[in-house]
Amino acid sequence: MSFADLNGDVSRVISSVTSSFSSAEDSLLPDGVYGEILEGDLLTEDGLLLTSGIVRLGSQSLMSLAIDSLTLTVFDGGLYAAKTNESVTIAAITSPVFVTHGDQRVVVPVGMQWSFSEDSIDPLTAGFKDWMQARKLSPLPSYFLEEQIIALHLVEQRTEEDLPALRSYLPVDALSVDTLLLPVSLATEQKERVGHVLGVVRSAIEGNDTVYLAELSQNEEVSLAMQSPRGRTMLGTLLSQRELNTAMKMEVLLRIADTEAMWSVTSFHPEYRDIAWSLIGPDVSIESQLVRAFLFPFSLFSAEEVSDFVLDRYRVTILGMVQSVGDNSLFVDNMLDAHLTLIDRLETKGYPRRAAHMSDTLVALIDSMESQTESMVRALEYLSLSSAIDITPLPERRIVDASPETKEEPEPVVPDVVYTALEVEAMAQALLQDSGALFTTQTGIAAYADNKARVSGIYFSAPLEDRKVAFTLDVYTKIVSAIEINGQKDFPYEPSFEGFVEWISK
Repeated sequence: MSFADLNGDVSRVISSVTSSFSSAEDSLLPDGVYGEILEGDLLTEDGLLLTSGIVRLGSQSLMSLAIDSLTLTVFDGGLYAAKTNESVTIAAITSPVFVTHGDQRVVVPVGMQWSFSEDSIDPLTAGFKDWMQARKLSPLPSYFLEEQIIALHLVEQRTEEDLPALRSYLPVDALSVDTLLLPVSLATEQKERVGHVLGVVRSAIEGNDTVYLAELSQNEEVSLAMQSPRGRTMLGTLLSQRELNTAMKMEVLLRIADTEAMWSVTSFHPEYRDIAWSLIGPDVSIESQLVRAFLFPFSLFSAEEVSDFVLDRYRVTILGMVQSVGDNSLFVDNMLDAHLTLIDRLETKGYPRRAAHMSDTLVALIDSMESQTESMVRALEYLSLSSAIDITPLPERRIVDASPETKEEPEPVVPDVVYTALEVEAMAQALLQDSGALFTTQTGIAAYADNKARVSGIYFSAPLEDRKVAFTLDVYTKIVSAIEINGQKDFPYEPSFEGFVEWISK
């Protein structure tokens, strides 16, 4: 079944079968989860399980829904799922949907749908073509998507947050790890204590105090509380429901994007992909890496802005994968087969910049091959022809002064060599180590453009404080730009790396 089969009569279907959760049913849902049963049965006793029918569910944090052998995961948004005797159809409404089936993975980007009608999803051993066909996505009808977005928003407005009360200070009597294993009689007291600790963490996050949050994280009791299910739910809720600056968003996401599900969802999520693509992700299977590589371009049809950083980082990631797959010629051929048609579709939908980025990525893939197949040669000819057509609008006509004062324009710095992504990241790391910068588990170094790396979560010691900084480093020119210090971005300077280190350390 496809949601296009409803032929526009969504309102009639919804009004005839909708059964909103009653207050009693609502109380059985996990904290921050909201939604409606449109038809059939949803069990909530041991997690969420759809046995039959249709549901529309969302969450302010992380939520998982089981349907037969499938597990669906969303974050800060919702999905629409329908189960019949013949198939399961999943629509990503306001959050990407991460789907697992044994060792197999699928990600459904926002605005897309995916149907499952077999006993299993073809594994990689079946071949790239069958593997990709089993993960084939199709766009949702615009009328259907709009209906579901509105419906989810209305239900979410009635959702109450379940967050610990704000606290200023940690409990005086710090507990050791050994004393955390308390008898049942003290379970309530321990729950209250964890709530107190999380209340302090909440205060730091809502205050955008990244330095204090980093300090709290060094406390073993605080660290355990944040990694508990209750703590992770709180972190996810604060990330989605509070106005946090970029530095704090990165700090919070670092602590919850350490699982395969969150890494996958946030990589596709319009709200979080900029940060997610800058982080060093967890160790995941080659299956998950391929799913992100093949399916991410299908997320480029969303109306939300897609930054050049994400598109550049995607290209670097794909080029890095060419060397790690078994048959790289087959990998590139299938990448071309899956994505070549997306370029015209992106231009038709009004996204010429995204189309140009995808074209550049595919050309770079082909150029990376020592020997090119016939498919690659044909694709390169097609891409070259497409790029020859200038689709940018002409600039407005300028009236030139009759006697202008001529000034010589400085020659742009053209690098003699363009380093590979691995070389850029290695050179950036060496420069930082030589400068005395302080590396932590939160430090990220990500190559994303010619000779440039985005450095995040690194510290420099000054006389009065350790300063957490993020910046872009050109390893060829040794120029630093896009500087952030302790979450502040008001630094429109582009000093040399040596000058930057001297300045930040004062």
